[in-house]
Amino acid sequence: MKVLSQKVRAMIGMLVLAMVVSVAIPAVAQGKTKVGTSADMACKSGRYIYYAYEMSGVRMGIMRLDTKTNKKKQIVSYKYNGQESNGFYNISVKGNYIYATWDVFYGTAASERYIYRFTKDGKKRERLACGYNPMIIGNRIYYTKCKLTYDVYEGFSYTEDIGDYSMNLDGSQSRKESVKRKYTSNNSFSQRKTTTVGNYQYYIGNKGKTLYRMNRKTKKKNVVITYYNGVDSYQVCGNYVITQGLSKGNAQSYYGKYVGYCVKSNGKNKVKLASWEPAE
Repeated sequence: MKVLSQKVRAMIGMLVLAMVVSVAIPAVAQGKTKVGTSADMACKSGRYIYYAYEMSGVRMGIMRLDTKTNKKKQIVSYKYNGQESNGFYNISVKGNYIYATWDVFYGTAASERYIYRFTKDGKKRERLACGYNPMIIGNRIYYTKCKLTYDVYEGFSYTEDIGDYSMNLDGSQSRKESVKRKYTSNNSFSQRKTTTVGNYQYYIGNKGKTLYRMNRKTKKKNVVITYYNGVDSYQVCGNYVITQGLSKGNAQSYYGKYVGYCVKSNGKNKVKLASWEPAE
């Protein structure tokens, strides 16, 4: 009986330990990581492509390209309270609104980033949160939340990351989240990875000068676009590709200007979106 009681006590101890462990770590079972595709410099909605190039020497507002007429229109100015800003990125469209990160700071010394939403005509705007990288999944926005900090020595405000959060589409009910992002754009200088969209793979070849599209089944490929001094970045938007690269240089600009295009993925119907001198 004495031996049996020891075994019983041992079993009871193991059961109690198991219960303690299971109670101590419920957060692991509850915590679900949200996975989605990060918004980037452009977004297609119906016949329109909304886009904005920023940094590398350019700042611009949110533009809209009509893919049927090839007409361009500025929807939102990049000027904040009448002053220049660093512009927009992480552009997406949901319902009747355009969502984007707006860096209202001007220059490379810092960033002051907020998430805004605009009506599609650009006439109304709402600041939803201090943060950036908004990613819409369902009816919630997953984003990197920030706090505003003032640098007394430099004399300006800037934003610092807090962590991943989510909120409703109107900016209400913010809560902490675990988020994993996939990216659609490909920068040729930082990564030469293949971008896969549906049945096609997009990749940069020809010594960094040409963007190709290849059918994954037939292996047939076509040239999407070639830049004389190299493709800098691209983003696939449905059956269109938004690109940035360097043109042929001249006496004024040795490496050439940056030029942005919208081109069909089959390499046809190339529309010039912007051009500027490289900087920063």
